[in-house]
Amino acid sequence: MTDYRKNGGAVGGGGGAPSGTGVVTVTSGVYDVPSSTDDVVVSGLSGLVGGVLGEAIVGDGAGSIQQTSADVSALLASADAAGMRDALFPATAISLASATGWSTSASASCTAVINTGAAQADLSLPAAAGTYTNAYATRTPPVLGAWEFRARLRAHSGGTGVGDVAQLIVYGPGSTLYAGVNVRGDDTIVLVSDITGPASSAAPSIRGGQGWARVVCDGGTIRVLWGIGAAGVAPTTWNALGSAVRVNATAPYSSELRLSANRGGTVVGDLAVSWGDLSYRDYDL
Repeated sequence: MTDYRKNGGAVGGGGGAPSGTGVVTVTSGVYDVPSSTDDVVVSGLSGLVGGVLGEAIVGDGAGSIQQTSADVSALLASADAAGMRDALFPATAISLASATGWSTSASASCTAVINTGAAQADLSLPAAAGTYTNAYATRTPPVLGAWEFRARLRAHSGGTGVGDVAQLIVYGPGSTLYAGVNVRGDDTIVLVSDITGPASSAAPSIRGGQGWARVVCDGGTIRVLWGIGAAGVAPTTWNALGSAVRVNATAPYSSELRLSANRGGTVVGDLAVSWGDLSYRDYDL
């Protein structure tokens, strides 16, 4: 005899179809009748979109429905506003695992190397080289209107003065248009630009190997942010240093992206700087 059940309980005394709307045909075994329409809807939706985080059902504009795209699903899966921003404007890595596209320059007795094994730019200014020296790695950046460059300062050692600087900077035509950030040996961080005088702030632990810096241009304003990450992962909270309003909001910073070590003050020791985890974001939609 066929056993008709509603949510596991026999109905109709084991004979006859369970009550409800429509026709149920069972040839053998147990038939489970959902307790409510909600159960049917939840089960159906779970089977349709439950396997993809953030995926949803939306109207298709033609009288039916469709699933959200992978990009929209990723946006809906974001935990907070910061996550949504990252989904909308994903980071594009600028590789330091290859020297392709990079060039280096250094003062006498100083070195600048693309360390492809560690995927970082290693910049060294020995004490014997004296003051007013530098070493840097440079490349042509992508042409962007509104953008962000960020990198991790993997090392900053041997120089503890305000003139012992690790720098992330981007230049426009003729090197007269520039915006960037200086991390100094006294654990302060400075916004540098052609627009206005530098803004600075104490940045405890910024030179400890997990310090990150961001230079952001929204078209008309330059901003610098910094934070301390962990285990090579960028921080989830950032400290805003300051901003500068651009005189020419349309001129592109398209000439040069530079990672550098600069010494402009009293020589204390051998200054060693390493930049890595470099990326950019394109904020032009």
